[in-house]
Amino acid sequence: QHLNGVITLHNLHVWSLTIDKNALAVHLAIDPTTNEQELLKEANRLLKRKYKISHCTIQIEYYQRSIMENCKKCRTPTK
Repeated sequence: QHLNGVITLHNLHVWSLTIDKNALAVHLAIDPTTNEQELLKEANRLLKRKYKISHCTIQIEYYQRSIMENCKKCRTPTK
């Protein structure tokens, strides 16, 4: 599902804390006009409701095309 204002993400990590509890850490690169607090609320709601992730660490950063297009960690994985 798409979150308004998120241009890309990177450093996504998901792991199990227990058999029925999952955790997630991610960096979201956003449009500078996006309301960060509203985005965080919506992202947490989505992760809990749709993916049943109970513990989330979300880092917000402004999208910087010149940096992120050349960052190896920010690129879509290839085979």
